[in-house]
Amino acid sequence: MKIQIVLTDGAIRNSYINLRGHLDKFADRFIGAADMTRKGQYLKLDVGSGVSFETDVCGKHQRFRNRSVLKVLNDRFNFVAGDVLVIEQLTEGNWKVSIA
Repeated sequence: MKIQIVLTDGAIRNSYINLRGHLDKFADRFIGAADMTRKGQYLKLDVGSGVSFETDVCGKHQRFRNRSVLKVLNDRFNFVAGDVLVIEQLTEGNWKVSIA
C-alpha cells in the first residue's frame, strides 16, 4: 500500500507529514491521542541510507508525532511546496518514506 502526501510550506517549515485522509491506512494501535500520555504503539519509518525513525501517529493532528523524519528528508532534498512524499507500507508497522 502506498500513500502520496503533497507537502505544503507549513509542513516543510514545521517538519510534519500531514496524514489527513489517510489514517485508515494505519492500524488503530499505532494512533495515539493528542497528548503524550496516551501514545500509540510505535511504527518504524525507513528514510533510506540506513536511517529509520520510530513514531506513532497523533490522531488529533493526523500526522506522525516524530517530526525528525521530514527534517532529515528536507536536509537531503531541500523540499519546496508541492513536492510529493511516498509512504509505502512494507509490513504492518514498517513503512518506507521517499520522495516521488
